Amino acid sequence: ISPAEFIPLSEKNGLIHQITKFVVSEITKQLAAWKAAGLHVQPITFNCSAKSLHSQELVPFIVQELERYGLDHQLLQIEITESALLENNQMVTNNLEQLNQHGILIHIDDFGTGYSSLSYVKRLNVSTLKIDQSFVAGLGFDHEDEAITDAVLSLARSLAINTIAEGVETREQASYMIKLGCDEAQGYLYAKPMPFDELLDFLQHAKN
Repeated sequence: ISPAEFIPLSEKNGLIHQITKFVVSEITKQLAAWKAAGLHVQPITFNCSAKSLHSQELVPFIVQELERYGLDHQLLQIEITESALLENNQMVTNNLEQLNQHGILIHIDDFGTGYSSLSYVKRLNVSTLKIDQSFVAGLGFDHEDEAITDAVLSLARSLAINTIAEGVETREQASYMIKLGCDEAQGYLYAKPMPFDELLDFLQHAKN
């Protein structure tokens, strides 16, 4: 079942809070297992529903799970959409500020596709802007996509914010993002979704 189907439904009936807790628990447990096995552990970023940011239980639960396994707080990072920033809700703002205070990094997903609120990006100490794959796909032949991408990267550099290009599938796209000064990239060029056993092998090679 596509997330496009079950996420809106779970947000509507309130199950999203349980799903968020389950995801956080599984991530921290897996990070601890990889760390114990001596694997090269990289931070894991999870998509957090805007609805979950309305819960006062969110931040204490995340911190509890990280500390349960003795994990560096920066190993678990949170990814939210631009729309979550624009919600005029004190609980959302409080949760994002608390995440910052605990050293849990905040990523803004699909930046540039919505109504970007630069004041919130600055105020909430956002660590990373993710450039939407719809812009990345047009690099090299769509001047508008190139202009938007360049503008986002320039903004991020000015604010000392990290940048990640989403959906990089070709070496040409990767080269273009390097030329523009993008910090990181993700996409099928580097790895596709894989079974757990293959992922372990992938991580082992990353360690070496």
